[in-house]
Amino acid sequence: MFTQLVSGAILTLPMLAYGSPVIVRTESSYGGSSDSLSAFEPNTTAWKDGASDSFCIWRDSCNTTQSELIGEGLAQAMKLVEHGRDHLRRFGNDSYFQRWFGNISFTCDDLDSLCDGKYGIIPGYFSPSVPELTVVCPTYYLSKAPSAELCINGETIASQGSESTDGS
Repeated sequence: MFTQLVSGAILTLPMLAYGSPVIVRTESSYGGSSDSLSAFEPNTTAWKDGASDSFCIWRDSCNTTQSELIGEGLAQAMKLVEHGRDHLRRFGNDSYFQRWFGNISFTCDDLDSLCDGKYGIIPGYFSPSVPELTVVCPTYYLSKAPSAELCINGETIASQGSESTDGS
């Protein structure tokens, strides 16, 4: 009986430790400091030092309206990225969510003449001549639904494709 009780306690302790808050202690904090962190808070280390919330428009190629619409699309993308982050935390790193992250610069100039060309009228493309640029074609602004409308009628990004919302 005592052995079963000890075994049960030993098996339960890791679960209790996993679910309890993590306490960050330094030499000076053993005197009852309140430096506790939730186990679910992100580790806010210096990984984002030097990061910028702005985006780059190449050679001022977009007018004010185009820039604002790209900014709104990026704000919607941040919502999708937060969902992706939460998915990665829960399920790990999988290929479906890797494609949402990366460094990009935008241009509204059709550098490679692909907006209305051999591929039909498209909303945008990654420039083959300047790989770090994403070309935003005029049809982009008409072809995407707001992400708030993405899940109407039970649709998902997986069923519609990543190009279905203006946050992508």
